[in-house]
Amino acid sequence: MKMGKTFFYLAMVVALVLGSTGCSSDDSYKSNDNVLKNIGKVEDLKGTICYNDVLERWVIICHDNGSIDSVVYYFPMQLGRDYMFDGMSVVFSGFVYDGIFDIPKTGGASYYYIDLINIISE
Repeated sequence: MKMGKTFFYLAMVVALVLGSTGCSSDDSYKSNDNVLKNIGKVEDLKGTICYNDVLERWVIICHDNGSIDSVVYYFPMQLGRDYMFDGMSVVFSGFVYDGIFDIPKTGGASYYYIDLINIISE
């Protein structure tokens, strides 16, 4: 009888642990209470690294192909110190995430987080 109860409690603990760490298939990433949704991958984009004094963050600024007034701001989830130079031109690739941005936005601009796969200075 005691062995049955022990097995029952062990099975319940295993079920609770597995249930609380279940997998998600929505390709989301949580960062500082901000759930980021993976919206795709970009490859070999050209951009300029800038430091935003208001946000106190590095950002890679790109212009949309075929447009003179549409700008895309990519906020790197990680950026090596070798690339933390204001005005540096880079070519980069990575996974793009949409999330909540608590910043003033300008018309014609898009804002995304990026998990860099590759980055080189130009």
